[in-house]
Amino acid sequence: MKRGNGEEGGRKIFKPSTKKAMQLTFENIVIKTVPKVKKCCKGKNYEVPKAKTILNGVSGSILPGQFLSIIGASGAGKTTLLNFLSGREIS
Repeated sequence: MKRGNGEEGGRKIFKPSTKKAMQLTFENIVIKTVPKVKKCCKGKNYEVPKAKTILNGVSGSILPGQFLSIIGASGAGKTTLLNFLSGREIS
């Protein structure tokens, strides 16, 4: 039974704001970071830490109606990729 307030049988129904199909394509994503160094570790022999590559050359395309699963080992960059694609800034 469908009700006018977006509920069906007591459950809320998600209604997209647009009926247009959307495709997401991303190419050659590279994300690097420089590790922070504690003030106590900066001495005479201090070397500036090298940038660590989090993602290197990641590309992909998601077509309308496709289901996407991002899998990988802990620390592989899954959340970093999703944050980048969503435009979320993490400090």
